[in-house]
Amino acid sequence: MSTKFQFLNFANIVAFLLNVAATYGIGVLGLFNLRTNTEVSEQYQTIVTPAGYAFAIWGVIFVSQGVFTVAQALPAFRSSDVVVKGVGYYYVLVCVAQVSIEMYHFLPGQSSMEYPHESIPPLDT
Repeated sequence: MSTKFQFLNFANIVAFLLNVAATYGIGVLGLFNLRTNTEVSEQYQTIVTPAGYAFAIWGVIFVSQGVFTVAQALPAFRSSDVVVKGVGYYYVLVCVAQVSIEMYHFLPGQSSMEYPHESIPPLDT
């Protein structure tokens, strides 16, 4: 089995870094003048809006993705069937989808809750 660093390994690393940058940059810092997770959650309070601490699960998710990203680049795993044939480019696609959702969801006026519930008064009135 070849242990040569492949384009797939590079693509996984770039996808992870872009995903973290977009999710943290937009969702937490509000880069590109987009709304943060907090702003969106405060704007759309419902009985199912999770408490702020519930979003801590994303820390676990991103640490797990980081572990995968580092491991798949190591010589012992970079050409393994699990990485090349099992995961393949699906991880890159997942990261692209998450970045796209992050950018779309936080554009002003793009929340899926705005359209069907415009006539329902907010809970805090």
